[in-house]
Amino acid sequence: MGLQSLLGTGSDVRDSYRLLETVQSSFKVSWQTVKRPEDLGDPPLKAEITESGKLQFYIPGTLEYKLNNLPNQTEIAITGGIHPKRLGRFKFKGFDRFRDPRNFTLLDEGKLLGELKAVKLTIILSQNNSKVSEMSYPLVPHRPYPHWADAYQLNLGDRFDSWLQPGQPVEYEIRIEQTTRAGVTYTSGMKIGFVGGKVTHSPNIQYYSGTALTDILKLID
Repeated sequence: MGLQSLLGTGSDVRDSYRLLETVQSSFKVSWQTVKRPEDLGDPPLKAEITESGKLQFYIPGTLEYKLNNLPNQTEIAITGGIHPKRLGRFKFKGFDRFRDPRNFTLLDEGKLLGELKAVKLTIILSQNNSKVSEMSYPLVPHRPYPHWADAYQLNLGDRFDSWLQPGQPVEYEIRIEQTTRAGVTYTSGMKIGFVGGKVTHSPNIQYYSGTALTDILKLID
């Protein structure tokens, strides 16, 4: 500030300036998993230096990794992960037990149960576009898990019985939250409409993905 006061009258200069500093930092990525980058979707890793001079990383939430602070350098060690296209690949396999709307099966075509930190299924029952009840099934996978464990068989019991009356149109919304080992949750789901007493094995289903893939932000001093 105040350059003009130090120079002769009429000097054609700005009075204030911004001092810029050069800030440097370095990092390296160490690939420590047997999975190839293409197996994990060729995940993009982004690094930038903030205005405060700190090193900031953006790491996809589908990766498993460790951050190692080495002298004059930060190392990102990729230790595992999943391909993002394997998330949210649930399919409704029909009502079970003589087309009973209280029992149905979901199939995870991504076969991810044994590779996630947690899974939460929420079933929301609606009538006339208004929610009347819901229930949740939290699952905590344990390794090792059978490779064939990709089917989720749900039994709703009698929780929704008072609304599942013959001739009454209702809708199930099945919301699926998959939490990766990095702690990021991805949401997908489906909506299934049917009429009580007229349940079909393959009803009309609308699938949706409610959460886009997001990154994990890590700020390194």
